[in-house]
Amino acid sequence: MRPRIPALVLLAVCLASLPWAATPPILRVVPWNGYPAALSLTFDNGDPTQLDQAVPALDQHGWKGTFFLAANRINRREDWRKVFENGHELGNHSLDLFHAARLDPRAEESQVLGARNVLKKSFGVPVFTYAYPYGEISPGLKAQASKTHLAARGGEGPSYVLKPSDNPDWFNLPSRTIRAGGNPKLQQVWLGETRRNGGWTVLTIHAVGGTGEDAIPTDLFGRLLDGAEKSRFWVAPFGAVTSYWRAQKTIENATATAEDGGIHWTWMKQDFLPPETTVLVHLVPPVGSKETWVATQEGTALPGPGGLYRVRVGAQELKFCPSKR
Repeated sequence: MRPRIPALVLLAVCLASLPWAATPPILRVVPWNGYPAALSLTFDNGDPTQLDQAVPALDQHGWKGTFFLAANRINRREDWRKVFENGHELGNHSLDLFHAARLDPRAEESQVLGARNVLKKSFGVPVFTYAYPYGEISPGLKAQASKTHLAARGGEGPSYVLKPSDNPDWFNLPSRTIRAGGNPKLQQVWLGETRRNGGWTVLTIHAVGGTGEDAIPTDLFGRLLDGAEKSRFWVAPFGAVTSYWRAQKTIENATATAEDGGIHWTWMKQDFLPPETTVLVHLVPPVGSKETWVATQEGTALPGPGGLYRVRVGAQELKFCPSKR
């Protein structure tokens, strides 16, 4: 059997003959879609106040949230359909909100995969994300989620602020819950911590306004949104931020080969990662190059003001070469 040559060695050999071999082009994915930090607002259980209070407030800011629904406990289905059509995300929160300890392997599959199928059939929408009821994670539930979803929201974790360089457990992404009666200043502390670390925080909310024991005051929710806007957060659904981050990791680990005097990056398709996902990529030509360099995907040149290109992960390739003109 012939010895296998590592990919990096092969790349080095391919590049050695090129004039810029010592200082090759640089590819860097810009974290969090170009914002200094990211925030995802997630809502559990389909409480009516989410439709009546949270959705209008989010829409007023031009932001979208994630609403994790228990498939067998949904009311106002047409309203939820409109929420999705307006750009918000509907996620899987099991069939019945059972505690993990009472589920056998068959029930675990039903509560995860069965719920996903019911939601997909009920609303005609793709369901990519899962949230463990009560933040309770068993090996069986986690295995089911990883088979059928892009990512899963967990509960407490070693750190609530996820940084771009982290290598997270995609099926136990931590979240913080905003609780009724909690310190009203705490959410601003969380936002400040996230902004300083240039990270991503996921918040969980059960109800906004109303009289339920889990409801947070509407003015507290409004201050949270105002604080996120003031700090220039990328406020986006849980699935959207996860997709961006997973695409970033995929492209950063792409295989690079020398081609047409430049570099051709290729990467593998990722399960459940929406192919239309795009990331912001900064491409820098080799040091000292006087040529005009062009980025292309599937043979089409990409606009790149300031060296920033919007790259589609579904293309599974990116070329950056000197212009032939």
